[in-house]
Amino acid sequence: PLSAVRAVEVVPDGIAAARGIRAPGLGIPGVRLVGMWRGRSRRALVSVRRQRPAVHVRLEGDRWSELLLDVDEPTLAAIEGMRERLSIISAERVRDELVKLLSTPAPRRGLELLV
Repeated sequence: PLSAVRAVEVVPDGIAAARGIRAPGLGIPGVRLVGMWRGRSRRALVSVRRQRPAVHVRLEGDRWSELLLDVDEPTLAAIEGMRERLSIISAERVRDELVKLLSTPAPRRGLELLV
């Protein structure tokens, strides 16, 4: 839920921002990281590619303590341009849309389009 979000920042290089031990996940050093990264009292869902900016979301009281998801430049520009409008979207709407996405027969495709 939106109430679990503690901080959101854009990092210039998603791979450099990934911290911890991959468990489970896929890591092609310097190229692509996908999966769960664990560290001391943290659990991050990571999907980043080389030389791409990423959105780093810090969460509290949820299954994940962090999300690290890369975005392409047009999407990043759209996110930054719409930042002020995010406050008008209810937490329930965000939750409902994410639940719908994860409930599909192939949620991976939706998550790939999302990031």
